[in-house]
Amino acid sequence: MAAFPVFWALLLTQIVSAAGYTFLSGAQQAWLADEVGEDRAAHLYLLGSQYGRAAGIVGIAATAALATLGLHVPILAGGALALMLTLYLWLQMPEDGFTPAPRGERQTWAVLTTTFRQGVREVRASRVLTLLMLSALLYGASSEALDRLNEFLLIREVGLPGGLSAANWFVLLALTAQVVGLAVTEPLRRRINPADAGAASRALRWVLGLSVAALLAFASAPSFGWAAAALVVHGVLRGLYSPLYDAWINRGLDPRSRATVNSIAAQADALGQVSFGPVFGLLGNALGVRAALALAALVRLPTLGLLRRAGGGRKSV
Repeated sequence: MAAFPVFWALLLTQIVSAAGYTFLSGAQQAWLADEVGEDRAAHLYLLGSQYGRAAGIVGIAATAALATLGLHVPILAGGALALMLTLYLWLQMPEDGFTPAPRGERQTWAVLTTTFRQGVREVRASRVLTLLMLSALLYGASSEALDRLNEFLLIREVGLPGGLSAANWFVLLALTAQVVGLAVTEPLRRRINPADAGAASRALRWVLGLSVAALLAFASAPSFGWAAAALVVHGVLRGLYSPLYDAWINRGLDPRSRATVNSIAAQADALGQVSFGPVFGLLGNALGVRAALALAALVRLPTLGLLRRAGGGRKSV
């Protein structure tokens, strides 16, 4: 993408990236749960999010510095780092909890289809998993509106203060969200027991409820300070959502279909983004960006009821 900044190349990179994401989605969570066990993995999901925030701070600062050499330079650097990480994982990543299929059964469409159907059956047979998938769908739909419209609201509706360029303001906001998230998540990580499905359920409902309030506050922001604070709070809460959701959904899954179930959850989130993203765009044109973002927050509200119904129980019918 950075080497060939033309439309067809950009489009091709998005297709390849989406295909790669499909293979990756759910694989990391499933691998970790199988390697260290569900209870320990639940804690590591939160700890991993902390490392991710710390790395994000370094990455944002490095991106800002490299961008002074050209906007394509950070993209090239990111691609090179991704390739290096791939090589390292290929050589060093253990997989002791995985039992490979017999050689004669590998890479066959029949086996792939059977695994997929097994994962779908596990989701359909479990009330908790079904409710979690619906929650992922609505959360993805709501998040897509914020991802696509937050810059427009800050630049066109609220207005950015002087003194910094628009790019630098967004870098500063991203850094602030990461730093605050790092500071807030650590004490929460020590107090929340994500290995307890009930505790994970309650924490996830609190996170989602507060994120609805933050999104509504952002949509109605009368000033840049208000909007920036709401956006930072929402970013912190968003960073807590994924590890708590991962800890909950991986409780009691069949190891043979764990990766498939995690992938279905990721695809449910993506389906919400693809399905509702254009809708919120049209609403933004018709009713205004603030109204579209407020509606996106309301779309997230039903997830609270879905998660309450799911409770903290086992994944049974």
